[in-house]
Amino acid sequence: MTDNEKAALTLAAKHYRYPAARDTHALERLGMTPVRFAQVVDATSSISGAVVATPATLR
Repeated sequence: MTDNEKAALTLAAKHYRYPAARDTHALERLGMTPVRFAQVVDATSSISGAVVATPATLR
């Protein structure tokens, strides 16, 4: 798992009051559009190492 994938999972686990805030942070911090961010989180969540790295996010 790359650092960018770990950062995406960490960002996905955070609670935001508004969905647009998460999209803005994904673009500013990771340089990903909201669609790309969702794709990376979805793809990363199926990697077995992701459960070990971020168990609270994926369970």
